[in-house]
Amino acid sequence: MEETDPLLHSNRVQRESTSLQRSDQNDTQRIRPDRIAVVLYFLYLHLEDILRMSIQGSLTLLYYSAINGISHKLREALFFSSLVFITIGSGGIKSNIGPLGAQQVECLGTPAVQSFFNWFFWSINFGAVIAHTAVAYVQQKIRFDYGYLIPLVVMIIGQFIFWIGRNRYITASDEGSPFREIFGICWASRCKGFDQAERRNHGRIYTEESVKRVRSFCKILPVFGLAIVYFGTYAQTHSTFFLQSERLDISKLSDIVPDAALGSFDNIAILILIPLMEIFIYPFLKRINRPPSLLQRMGLGMIFAVLSVVAAGVLEIYRKHDISLNQTIFDKDYNASSISIFTQIPQFTLMGTSEVFTSVSGMEFTYSEAPDMMKGVCMGLYLDTIGIGAFFALMIIKIVNGIFKDPWLPDDINNGKAENLFFLFAVLTFLNFILFIFVAKRYKNSKEQNNERSHNAGNDPGD
Repeated sequence: MEETDPLLHSNRVQRESTSLQRSDQNDTQRIRPDRIAVVLYFLYLHLEDILRMSIQGSLTLLYYSAINGISHKLREALFFSSLVFITIGSGGIKSNIGPLGAQQVECLGTPAVQSFFNWFFWSINFGAVIAHTAVAYVQQKIRFDYGYLIPLVVMIIGQFIFWIGRNRYITASDEGSPFREIFGICWASRCKGFDQAERRNHGRIYTEESVKRVRSFCKILPVFGLAIVYFGTYAQTHSTFFLQSERLDISKLSDIVPDAALGSFDNIAILILIPLMEIFIYPFLKRINRPPSLLQRMGLGMIFAVLSVVAAGVLEIYRKHDISLNQTIFDKDYNASSISIFTQIPQFTLMGTSEVFTSVSGMEFTYSEAPDMMKGVCMGLYLDTIGIGAFFALMIIKIVNGIFKDPWLPDDINNGKAENLFFLFAVLTFLNFILFIFVAKRYKNSKEQNNERSHNAGNDPGD
């Protein structure tokens, strides 16, 4: 006989919900490794592939001198397969090491989390400068395959240090893969909103806490989407900016400085700017009660990116008016301008400044606003926008090259109109900034939303 008493029916639903939650937690706890184990696994994968590339570099000379044709194909296969696995390892490390590090200082408050991400990003760029200078110098001036030994040794030391402290790290309890919950709740709420998902849906009951997590996750996705255009503009520092560098006068660079160091100007700007912001600017703004929010800092970074590509476009116009030099970089000859490469310092400094605001604040925003069980996933999605932005920039270049009779970015930019491309990215980034303002003004962070809910609950006449 069916139960007709509403109270009995309510109690039965509550028991089913509690039982289902416990079952889900037990299942996910069995299959989900903690963040420390994930980081250790990807560190091992990263180390293994750096070792493979180091061995490959040493053996390449032997292969190449013995059998030229086979060695070339084998070298390409080993090289690209190693790059793929290094990318996988790097992605797994970056998406988890940031949230794990922030957890260690979260108990000290928001300023400590902000400081952590600032110095975390500073460390990343310090490593990039070492790679562009010391490692590149060894590969270019001493012996190419020796250059792989430096990151190999550093990775071994870093993995050992991380492993030693594995039992001392603070970790938040994971509740399993969030994707089933995200898709399930989004499907249940497709017609009547997230509140509908809290009711029974095909035998499954989603709790209020689960719906709140997915709501928070969906709320930050527009911010991620708007970061794509910014990172498309940022990608120019390692592509069109570098092409421009090759065709400027590098004679004033010391013979000690390797050619790869041309790409480290923005990293050096970041190494200088982050300590200035951390030690002087942010404390000063806090003292006068004008600390910028995370979204305000991200928006400000987009403006600096606009100024960077505008500066690059102006320089490109003047550069093409004076092409009178012939210089060799990496055994390749270039027709270059007599304008010094140091005239690129403003555009790299502006782009580095934009990273200090947008990239660092983006990581902190992701960590602060993502639900606890989704911090690693959300950080991975945020880092994905960097790669998607690079593909977006490539798509823009392909489109404009296909539309116009004279390509804006041909193989030799001396014959193109790279300045138009820079100005196009400036316009796209500025329009993206306007849309970002619209989204940011309507965004309520987790703390504001919780305060609003508490206020509404306190004013509920049914209480």
